[in-house]
Amino acid sequence: TGWAPHWKFGAWDLKFLDDPLLEFGEAETINTIARQGLADDAPVAFEILDNFFWGDDGIAAVMDMNAGGMDPNESARQWVDDNQDVVSEWVPEGASGEGSIVIGYVTWDCAIASTHVMKAVLEDVGYEVEAMDVSAGLMYEGLAEGSLDVITTAWLPFTHSTYMEEVGDRVEDLGANYEGARIGLVVPAYMNVDSIEDL
Repeated sequence: TGWAPHWKFGAWDLKFLDDPLLEFGEAETINTIARQGLADDAPVAFEILDNFFWGDDGIAAVMDMNAGGMDPNESARQWVDDNQDVVSEWVPEGASGEGSIVIGYVTWDCAIASTHVMKAVLEDVGYEVEAMDVSAGLMYEGLAEGSLDVITTAWLPFTHSTYMEEVGDRVEDLGANYEGARIGLVVPAYMNVDSIEDL
């Protein structure tokens, strides 16, 4: 049993088995959620955060570096430096910002990866960025009350649905930054089985 995003997909060639009966539930997205007013206070940061989207190769690579013992800031910096073609799709040409941004995150591997990558990207355009690890409940309440500016780790529509029901009218959902977050049965890609039914 495994889940995605996970560092193991960066370390090995793996695949999920199809789950036609949804025994493990449906896939989710991981969304970026901002506090209200961020677009006015930090328009450049808001645009970058709104553009932020990556796939399995990106997030798994950063998670794999972290799992190997690299400091999350160092692995994020290495990935950003090595993947400017991807980053350039998020950052408008000539973008320049100022001021401070506080990114909240829970200490899940995927959240550590996306938070520190976005921290590096925003620092590159001139922001002072603090990454603050908090519990999930405090993360959402911090957004709603304005003590946090953004999170990049909202699992929706299921895992974090209760939190969004509580604060949804006080925050701004910028949409998915990762699609296909899921739980299921994972096997090496070379195996000639493709579905749970095949077992």
